[in-house]
Amino acid sequence: MDDPWQMHAENSPNCEYVLLGKPDEDVNALPFRTVVNLALRCATFSKYDNILEDIRILEESERENALYRDPYSRSLIEFRNATKFLTYEHRLESFESAKIDQKKVLKATSKKLAASGFYFTSKTFATCPFCLLSIDFQEIDDEWKEHQKNVECDFVKLDKKEESEWTPEEAMMLASRMWVMHKYASGLKLVAEFEKKEKEYYEFGERVNRMMAKPKCSTRRCSI
Repeated sequence: MDDPWQMHAENSPNCEYVLLGKPDEDVNALPFRTVVNLALRCATFSKYDNILEDIRILEESERENALYRDPYSRSLIEFRNATKFLTYEHRLESFESAKIDQKKVLKATSKKLAASGFYFTSKTFATCPFCLLSIDFQEIDDEWKEHQKNVECDFVKLDKKEESEWTPEEAMMLASRMWVMHKYASGLKLVAEFEKKEKEYYEFGERVNRMMAKPKCSTRRCSI
C-alpha cells in the first residue's frame, strides 16, 4: 500500500500541513500558534468548499433559471465569479488563449504575470483583480516592479506571491478586496454607459434643435 503521507505531499505540496513536515502522532508537540493556524485553515477551506458545492448544485439544477432569480443564489455565484482570480492557478489559466509564451519577443511570461497578481484581459493587456491596475505586458520589462508602483494594492502590500504563505485571515482579506473591486468595476461600467447615453442624448437634442430652428428667408419679399 502506498504511503498516505507521501501521496499527500506529492499531490498537495503547498498544503500547510504538508509544509510542516511529517508530524509526530502527538498533536500536543506542535506549537500552539501552529495548531491555531491549521484549525483556521481547515475552517476556511471547509466553508469555501461548502459554498462551491452550493454553487455547483445551483448551476446543475433543472430549476437553474428560477434559482438564479433568488438573491442568495445570485450572490453566491457572483462571489465565486468575482473571486475566481484569487489563486495563481486560475490567473495562469486565463493566459492560455493569449499564447504569450509562444511569442519569444516578449520578456513577460504567463507564469511571471500570474505570480505577480495579473490575469489576462485582452490583446497584450493584463489586470490585477485586487487593485484593477492594467498593464501592457508587451511594453514592460518587470511585471512585479510595475505592480509595486501601485503601493495601495493589497496584494503588493502583502508581498507574498506564494499562496502557501498566506494565513487564513490574509486569504479572506484578499478575497474581500477582490469582491469590493469587482463591485467598483461594475459601478464604473454603469457610469461609463450612462455618460455615453447622456452624450448621445445631448447630440440628438442638438440635432433636433438645429432642425427646429427658424430658417432664414433667402428672398427679400418673404414675410417670415
